[in-house]
Amino acid sequence: MIKKIFFFTQFCFLFLGFAFNNIKLCDAKIFNPIYFKLPNGLEVVMVINHNIPVVTQMIVYKVGSVDEPLGKSGLAHFLEHLMFKGTKNTPPGLFSKEVELHGGQENAFTTQDYTSFYQTIARDNLERIIALEADRMTNLSLLPKDLEFERQVVLEERNQRIENQPQARLKQMMQSSLFLNHPYGRPIIGWEHEIKNLDLKDINNFYHSWYAPNNAILVLTGDFDEQQTRKWINKYYGPIKPKNLPTKLRLQEPPREGIETLSLTDPQIQTPSWRREYLISFLSSSDKKSKPIFQLFSEIMGGGETSRLYKNIVIDQKIATSVGCYFYSYKDYAQLGFYGQPSNGHTIDEVIQAIDATIDQFLNEGISEAELISAKNLFLAESIKIRDDLNAPSNIIGVALATGQTIDDIENWAETIEAVQLADIQKLLKPILKRENSVSGLLFPQSQPSNSSLGSSH
Repeated sequence: MIKKIFFFTQFCFLFLGFAFNNIKLCDAKIFNPIYFKLPNGLEVVMVINHNIPVVTQMIVYKVGSVDEPLGKSGLAHFLEHLMFKGTKNTPPGLFSKEVELHGGQENAFTTQDYTSFYQTIARDNLERIIALEADRMTNLSLLPKDLEFERQVVLEERNQRIENQPQARLKQMMQSSLFLNHPYGRPIIGWEHEIKNLDLKDINNFYHSWYAPNNAILVLTGDFDEQQTRKWINKYYGPIKPKNLPTKLRLQEPPREGIETLSLTDPQIQTPSWRREYLISFLSSSDKKSKPIFQLFSEIMGGGETSRLYKNIVIDQKIATSVGCYFYSYKDYAQLGFYGQPSNGHTIDEVIQAIDATIDQFLNEGISEAELISAKNLFLAESIKIRDDLNAPSNIIGVALATGQTIDDIENWAETIEAVQLADIQKLLKPILKRENSVSGLLFPQSQPSNSSLGSSH
């Protein structure tokens, strides 16, 4: 399950504006989506699949935690919670009750670059959820009591997901250290002291600034009639007026100097663990060819039980219980990470040194043709499976368009993966895998001293 979720996340992040101004039916490759744009700027994507007798509506707003004013961290996520309150036309809780009444499901999530809301429901109720979602795009009506109640919910969420989770606290520390200037270093949920100071004016200003049709993507997937659904979209979303959106501030990271290591001890931890994350600062949304290279590399090095790291360190040397490699990208930057945990009788230093040795082997020798073919086949097989997934099309398309990619980038993904050559991987990774590009983190049991050589200096 974890691997499936991770692959899905990476597949989403791989597809990072739109270049289309007219209706376009793309060639049938992955989703065969239909795209059009309303006069008010709302981008609409339809993926019709009559094999699934339900419909998912997802609306993605191109605003996230990076767009919060300085000192207002957590604002985007706080607003996501408050979007489930009432509007001028809908009493509080009615939206969720209607979805539940008809056997549907709904949720929402906030990231650094975008905020998404979605519902999955029987096709007979599609018009109603279109109407309700369009209503809260512009008519959200909040009371001070709504704010205070939801603030406690958010603070408790932060307490459960970060304060009570040593791994999450270490990750938060590492993220803040990796990004010295860019707001990607702030936690999406926000810093506790800043969450406590957010007020109704902050929320309303953020909502009225960013929640607009010309800053949103509507994705509908599942079993529905195209022409009827177009009429409903025009009826409910069409009358909403566009807004003059604020200018997005895209900060650049300064050059990194030195090697940074963080450590944390916690009584919950029984076995030490280690993580290192490299900042990929040159990666941009226009650099489309490099993302699949990083994905293939992370799969070959540490994507599962057939990966180099797992075979070398867990199976052959038996000095670790878990090792791996992962890659994810934002709109402006990307990160490449490695992790490991020692087995009984072995130390964290042994694991780090073994991981570094495996990285060194790659830097010196590259990868084999068999490894590349295997990784390509895995991704291409997954791209076929997700066509009939209930929520994958909405997520993948919404994320891609919100973070700078196009429909054609999604549909041509298989060709992009297939085009990667052996030399491409080593050439791209060599300048990245330098310790000064990274931050390392150690997590120790309370009784264990937090010291480690943290491996070699490449």
